[in-house]
Amino acid sequence: MIRKLVISIVFTLLIIVGYAQEKKPLTPQEALKYWRPPSWQKPTDSLIVDGSEAYNLHLNKFIDSLRIDGVDSVIVFSTQYIGYSSMNECDTGGSPIKTFIIWNKGGATSIRKIQGRCSIDVSRTSSEDLFGLYANNQAKLRKEYFMPVISKAWLNKYKTMDFLISWVDHEPNYSFFYKVGKDSRCLRFNESFLEDEQSMFHNYNLALKTYAWWKMVKKEVGQKD
Repeated sequence: MIRKLVISIVFTLLIIVGYAQEKKPLTPQEALKYWRPPSWQKPTDSLIVDGSEAYNLHLNKFIDSLRIDGVDSVIVFSTQYIGYSSMNECDTGGSPIKTFIIWNKGGATSIRKIQGRCSIDVSRTSSEDLFGLYANNQAKLRKEYFMPVISKAWLNKYKTMDFLISWVDHEPNYSFFYKVGKDSRCLRFNESFLEDEQSMFHNYNLALKTYAWWKMVKKEVGQKD
């Protein structure tokens, strides 16, 4: 069981970046043109989750073993619970992390859960075609990324963007990775990116094909957990 620590108070930190006197308000569409994501949030072609180096190595070794076994379609759904405690004997470290690896082989979908030091095969079937969305949205998925919680943005006189951004100290952090053939991509984002309706990018994030895919996988692994 994973639960939030009572002493861990969730707070929001507001930062105004790049102050300038002359500012023009930007729409979400305009702000996207000027946004430069921090290094941790940039999509990569390699699997990176918010766990330890050893945990990441363990996940990548397992995915490599699937490739050697002839598997070319893999999804990884990972959640790190920042500011939570766990009574599960599998968990290690201060923030529990749970990862589901999903793959297709011989027409069957398999799901493995890796939680801390434990690995469990939880399913040999799936009620959803979890890889079906990729085929029709490959090009769009390659261009997408999640935006953080930004309530306001302006264009200053130097033609750069100033913005008011909000970070939550203790919340679930997600990693979503897929590898289909030679195409692979990993995105990292936080729960508030999806839930904070004060963000000017709230609707943008919920309209992403990546979000629709992530939500489908989240539902499936939730039924197996």
